[in-house]
Amino acid sequence: MAKDRLLRIFGKNLLDEPRNEHSFRELAGLTGQKPWECVGEILEAAACFYTLSRHADWHEDAVVKAVKADLFAQYGEEKLQLAMAECLTDSHDHHIPPALAAKVAAYAV
Repeated sequence: MAKDRLLRIFGKNLLDEPRNEHSFRELAGLTGQKPWECVGEILEAAACFYTLSRHADWHEDAVVKAVKADLFAQYGEEKLQLAMAECLTDSHDHHIPPALAAKVAAYAV
């Protein structure tokens, strides 16, 4: 998702607010427990942070910069790359009704 669109949705850049670092570390499995079930798996979140750390629009944001080294230390770049590739691979293993799946597929990465 484009950065400007995300900023419009949330009204601010949540990844550039240092006070959010702890929550994002939990999401990526770097500390504590993942706080919510509805946000994907820990490795998926870590892979997304890895991708953000390499993206020109996001890599300078405070939280992304703060967690980058720890992501690499805990998971390694290869594991993060593979996890992101898996996240972006189309899967037919789901329970989305066919009519809705066809509509959603048009917006997939």
